[in-house]
Amino acid sequence: MLCFIYKVRVQVNDMFELKKILKYRNTIMGIACIMIMVFHSNLPAFNTVFFKRYLYIGVDIFLFVSGIGIVQSLSKDNDIKAFYKRRFQRIIPYSIPLIITLGFLLFLYDKDFSVIDFYNHSFLISNLVPTGNYFAFLWYLPTILIYYLVSPFIFRYYKARNNKTKATIVLLVFCFLLSIITLPNGFLNYLSWITTRFLVYVIGMIFGFRIKSDKTIDLWELLFYILLGLLSIVSLVYTMKHYFFFSDFFIKLCFIPLVILFCIAIAYIKEYLSLKKFFIQGKIFDYIGNYTLIIYTSHEFFLYLFKSISYHYDKGVRFVSNPYFYSLWVGIFTIVFSIAYSK
Repeated sequence: MLCFIYKVRVQVNDMFELKKILKYRNTIMGIACIMIMVFHSNLPAFNTVFFKRYLYIGVDIFLFVSGIGIVQSLSKDNDIKAFYKRRFQRIIPYSIPLIITLGFLLFLYDKDFSVIDFYNHSFLISNLVPTGNYFAFLWYLPTILIYYLVSPFIFRYYKARNNKTKATIVLLVFCFLLSIITLPNGFLNYLSWITTRFLVYVIGMIFGFRIKSDKTIDLWELLFYILLGLLSIVSLVYTMKHYFFFSDFFIKLCFIPLVILFCIAIAYIKEYLSLKKFFIQGKIFDYIGNYTLIIYTSHEFFLYLFKSISYHYDKGVRFVSNPYFYSLWVGIFTIVFSIAYSK
């Protein structure tokens, strides 16, 4: 009996290898990108509070996987200047010209997009100033850049500590404090877009260290995440009916176990489909996962831009009247544009 339990435990340990998340990160990010695009589209069928809450988990998946990837990058070369240079070259030259161009078009065709909005938007500070207009919807890019800015210091701190459990607790407490001082009714509430999701990014980095050490998830840890996930779903359903002071931070906190379970599930589904050589292996998600930054940067722009142009030239809004058709062709246009732009 003991031998049987030991064999089952070994098989479970082998089954849930964390490195598979890194192996199939493009698939995971591709699926998360589609989820975000559906969220942005405001489709009637998905515009309920329930779907808006759960589809929004796509951003948290992005940040979790990004945290994992950053640890792999810093493990190869932890020189801070070289790291910043790589991040800068990967993001700024591709994103800024696109952001300025699309912002200028919005300024021309959207009456609610002012000169101040265009300035804040072009310099990526819309969500960093109290008077920023969230209509500029570019909170993610400056947020991830700030995360990258502090990542080398988190990496060095965690790597230098022998007691990883204590180091993990210190980092989690720090993230909690950041989120608390930027609560919706607080003095720095306009920075909550940055702080409330910093926790999932740091947890991604911690998982990155575990992947680097070839750690696995055993049965008990998996059951722990499942239990937390169930509690999170119950809590999210409750917050739909009862909004309270800690709502936004609490929702992002509930997302974390769901993000971990989602990434594990997608990685193993992808592995299973690949090993069994199924015709459908989700390769389209792998492909989309290579262009998520430009897709994420431009998709919501195009949704607003084409509607603004339509209102400007045609008061009947003919080519945006059907929300499903409109969302479909804007989504396809965004993906094709992002691939061409990246090339």
